[in-house]
Amino acid sequence: MRTHRLQRLPSLAALLTIYAVAAVLSGLSGFGFSAIGCLSFAVLSPELAVAMLMGLSLLTQAFGAAALSGQPDRVAPKGAHS
Repeated sequence: MRTHRLQRLPSLAALLTIYAVAAVLSGLSGFGFSAIGCLSFAVLSPELAVAMLMGLSLLTQAFGAAALSGQPDRVAPKGAHS
């Protein structure tokens, strides 16, 4: 049982790395999470990889929207809001 868990560690580390890099690049550019996250297809089944990409992409966009919600000057040009 313990050996089986240890065999999954490299794939878990690969997934964490892929998703972390995708999140950082998406945070810097505002898009592109799936462009990097598609590397997870090498580790996961297609069904699970698509579900993870959709869920995590939605999560990163929600965090970005929440961070910008109180700052209208950063999302709209001056004079565009009242």
